[in-house]
Amino acid sequence: MKNMIMIAMMVLAAASAQAQFLWKISGNGLSKPSYLLGTMHIAPTDSIVGLPAVNEALDNVSALVCELDVTDPSAPQAAQAAMMRYGIAPEDSTLSKVLPPLQFAMVEDLVDEKMGPMATTMMLAMDRAKPLVATMMLGQLLVSDETLVQLVKKYGVLGSIDEALVRKAKARALPLVELESMDEQMQLLMNMSIRDQADNLVKFLDNPDSGFDTLDEMLTLYLSGDIKGLERLFMSEKNTLSPTDNLRIFGLRNSRWMPRLEEA
Repeated sequence: MKNMIMIAMMVLAAASAQAQFLWKISGNGLSKPSYLLGTMHIAPTDSIVGLPAVNEALDNVSALVCELDVTDPSAPQAAQAAMMRYGIAPEDSTLSKVLPPLQFAMVEDLVDEKMGPMATTMMLAMDRAKPLVATMMLGQLLVSDETLVQLVKKYGVLGSIDEALVRKAKARALPLVELESMDEQMQLLMNMSIRDQADNLVKFLDNPDSGFDTLDEMLTLYLSGDIKGLERLFMSEKNTLSPTDNLRIFGLRNSRWMPRLEEA
């Protein structure tokens, strides 16, 4: 196995104030250390990728392991194609059939308010989409400039740590090891039960700001290296995943990654 730096979605923290999210893996017969870096998909990238310890690790490894290469020029098209394959609802589970009438009317009103002349076209697309896709679309519509400004004022410019690290690795000509494909990742998300997706959309409609409130809380915990706090948040009612989906997305997914890591 090459010595490598692995990007992990779940947060890990070490005692060093200069690398709160970085673990060094050594000993047990390893000739060179590897590193495990805990990331969030949306975070102030400079706070992490600018750390001397992270750049030292990148200078001393022979590969970078990541979920997938989000800097690949074909990634947006691949994501769109995967969304079309896995994000379309079955005929008997369109949005108008799985949402209560009151909540579906709320969706129509929100889309009409935000999209104006394009509302009818967007509602046709949204009705055919799985509720998780509809939730994502509504989230983009409803996020206010004020909310984004508040987050940026508090944390700095937000971006993808994973993307920034992949770009740094490519600048160093480090090989990338991708743990899954865009298809696998989209299937993982979209295979949640339609009923659970619809229930979560109803919760979102009751409190559209809840996702940003949770992101704010997660960022505060993450940047302070508070693993216990993140674990409590993950185990609270704010985690809307069912026990089955928690196991599938975190437990079984990690098990699927292990052979790929061993081959790296």
